[in-house]
Amino acid sequence: AGGLKTRVYVVTLGGFDTHSTQVDATDHTIGTHATLMGRISDAVGAFQQDLALLGIDGRVLGMTFSEFGRRIKSNASGGTDHGTSVPMIFFGTNVLAGIVGTNPILGKVANPVSLADIKDNLDMQFDFRRVYASVLRDWFGADVSALQSSVATPLYDDGTESLPIISPGAIAEAEPSGIPSGFTLHQNYPNPFNPMTTIRFELPAAASVSLEVYDAAGQRIRTLAAGERPAGIHHVQFDASDLASGTYFYRLIAGNFIATRKAIVLR
Repeated sequence: AGGLKTRVYVVTLGGFDTHSTQVDATDHTIGTHATLMGRISDAVGAFQQDLALLGIDGRVLGMTFSEFGRRIKSNASGGTDHGTSVPMIFFGTNVLAGIVGTNPILGKVANPVSLADIKDNLDMQFDFRRVYASVLRDWFGADVSALQSSVATPLYDDGTESLPIISPGAIAEAEPSGIPSGFTLHQNYPNPFNPMTTIRFELPAAASVSLEVYDAAGQRIRTLAAGERPAGIHHVQFDASDLASGTYFYRLIAGNFIATRKAIVLR
């Protein structure tokens, strides 16, 4: 929403190194791990909703990864120790729904019939390099030679297909860099907001622009942009630090084009 051109972003959530009290001692459906997974679920849901409101959910792919997994069986402290394998979650409108791989056998890898102990690990099904290579090829459009040099994986030497993660034909798209086809005033993001939000508008040709904010009574309270602007995509920051909670309206006049949208300040 802010107009940055970076292609990959990383955010972190700690607390998963649960060597002890991973679950509640009396109810294994609650506890530290369940709380952490709930936070991920809520965050992903909010993120996808924001992308949809911005109209760019088809341009964004999300994935989770961890530096290590967990063991099969809990230890004496009600937790699990470091493991060799970990599930990955992909999310986005262009992700193929479903599970890739098979349910693991929760026994000893060498002898699955035997019960696992606290030292046993899940058998790895997919080399992480193949997962990354699948995303780089099917989402970012990297070719095989680039994958071999960047991911250092031989998995594509024999023409091995990508993992079925991305919908066929989908590919990441950067924000349009050409001249817009028409005048457009987009919904501000975030909305509701406190105290900053971004307003984006598009001009197919250079124009004299007026972007103003009005309160619910129709009184003009702020001029965010005024004067000649070139053709292209423009981003303007709206700082409402001095405004009370409530509904406000911002109006763009560019030549003969006039559009108004609603913004909500929520303290």
